[in-house]
Amino acid sequence: MGGGAGLFTLSTQSYYVAAAGTYTATPQIDFIGKIGISSNSEKLTTTGVAAGNDYSSSKADVLFGLAAQYNFSEQYAMRVQYQNHGQFGSASDDVKAAAFTAGLVFTF
Repeated sequence: MGGGAGLFTLSTQSYYVAAAGTYTATPQIDFIGKIGISSNSEKLTTTGVAAGNDYSSSKADVLFGLAAQYNFSEQYAMRVQYQNHGQFGSASDDVKAAAFTAGLVFTF
């Protein structure tokens, strides 16, 4: 009997266009909102015993994001942000993409 390993590889891509708005709560604290549309695609490649189950699909979904920013000065700030790209493709509604990031901002 033949048996063997199989490999599943899932690749995803997302491109988006969005508008962002900033609310200045105090001179040091800003809140940022983002809304747009995200074009998401996924591709599943299989090998070995799983071969033949390849698929690819794409889907447009709503993109949204929220951020808070602390301004150390007019040029330097720290930002934490959450961004949700929505669902990827129609073949697997369970694949979703979101990111939580933190970073430093330099304004020139």
